[in-house]
Formats: sequence, C-alpha cells, structure tokens
Amino acid sequence: MANEATATDKTVRNLISSVTLNYSEQESFNPKIQLALAHASKQGKNGVGKPDFFFMTQGSNASYPVVIEDKPAYDKALYAENDQIVLKYPYTKSYADNGAVWYAKHIVEKSIYHECFAVGATGDAQYLQLQPYFVYLDKNTKTASIKKLNPLIDFSDFSNKEIDEYYRTEVLGEKTVEQQHIEDLQSVSEKLHEDLRNYASLEGENKATVVSALLLALSGDSNLISTMTGSTGEYNRDGDKVFNAINIELRSDHVRPKNPNAEWNNKISILLNKFSFPRFKIEVQHLLY
Repeated sequence: MANEATATDKTVRNLISSVTLNYSEQESFNPKIQLALAHASKQGKNGVGKPDFFFMTQGSNASYPVVIEDKPAYDKALYAENDQIVLKYPYTKSYADNGAVWYAKHIVEKSIYHECFAVGATGDAQYLQLQPYFVYLDKNTKTASIKKLNPLIDFSDFSNKEIDEYYRTEVLGEKTVEQQHIEDLQSVSEKLHEDLRNYASLEGENKATVVSALLLALSGDSNLISTMTGSTGEYNRDGDKVFNAINIELRSDHVRPKNPNAEWNNKISILLNKFSFPRFKIEVQHLLY
C-alpha cells in the first residue's frame, strides 16, 4: 500500500529510491518486522503498525531496519517533555520523530533485530528536514534505548556501501577519516615546528618555505619519504630528491595551463628559486631524519 501523494511522501520516496529499490510503504516486506509491528499501531490500540516507509540496510557484520515517518509541517517533527521524546498517543501519530521511534522501539524489543534506525522527515522538496535516531535494545533492562543522531541531508548514509562508516562514526562516536587526518596533520605540524627550531635553526620566512616545499613535494609524490635513504652525499642528498619532486610537480599536467607561455615558465623559475636558498637541501635532510 502506498502513502498519500503528498509532496513530503514524494520527496522521501525519491530519496529512498536513490539508495535502494527494495523498500515498502505502509507495511514491511520482512516477515520478522511484520510480526514485531503486528500490535504497534500509533494510536495506542492493538492494530497493526504501518510505517510510512521501511527498508533494510546491510552492513558488513549486521543488517539494520530503517523506519521513516513523515509530516509536511515542520512543527510536527518532534514532541518532547523534559528533553525526552514522548512515545504515546496522540504524539506518536501526530509527530514524525515520535512515530518513527515508536515503530523502532517495537522492532528492537520484539524481533531479532536489536538495533534499528528511525527517521522523522518533515518538509518538502524545497527543504526536507531529516532527523535520525538509533534505537537499540538495552541488554540489562531488555527495553529500547534511544540515541538522537546528527541530522541527515539524504539517505545515502544508509546505503549498503556507507552504513558501516555511518555506524562507526555516528553510533559509536569514533572519529571520521577527515577528523583523523586533521589530527594527524596537527601532530606532524607540531613536530615539524620543533624540528625546525631545534635542528634546522631556520628563521621565519625560510621556515615557512621548507614546510611548503615538503608539502608541495609530497602532493606530487606521496611515496617520496619511503625513497629516502638518509644520504648526505653532495650529489645524493634527500633534500635533492625533495627539490626534484617539487620541480616535477610544478611542471605536471594538472598544475600547468594547457598552453604554457614564457610568463608561466618565469613563474616556475621564481618558485624554484624560493627553494634554492643556502642550506635548503641540507636542512630538509635534518627534518627527515
């Protein structure tokens, strides 16, 4: 059975279709979910619970049900008391978040799926507000616990491809790849600053030049460090390798214009000269070892 043909329903339907074609409306295609919702009417009676939308997402280690309730009006997103979502009639029927979590609660308490995502959707195609919740079975109380997650832009995080990363970062609270990269970069920057001060004895401008030289060289050859040997010989210094990597990167196809002219070549020469100050190639060596 399909939902009413409202703008909200159409928008949610399109977003889900971009993630999975295997979804249902006003029912569940999963027999175990159907059984769990057999007496989950949002009106608090003994009728069947019928989520606006339902689909399953498959992670590497587990499957997760996803239930979605939608309302056109933004003021029908959530009803809470003392910062706690209210799971009783009439709020489960009148509010999107409440209805979605209500169904998820029944699923985790009455099926083999003890973890479920619930999403309240409000608005339309112009602006759709998506509020997800992670609903799980508390092992001690054997009842559902609720964790409010960060708002969604669409349902791509619930795709089979992305759900593991979403679970790791949103549910478990682990760092995203980007956050870890930033922390790693900050750590390296602090160490580099100390090395510049303690070993290279460089002044301000030259200090910045060495750092930018290393970053530029590594942007062109991410394996550059692994080729370093620690050599300080006059013709085989690792600093020379960094300088050569910079030269290659500045002249690469993705940096230079399609038709480089004399002005462009002059700019390259100016940049290379910046990395040719006395002791540059030696000081790079000190930083690498």
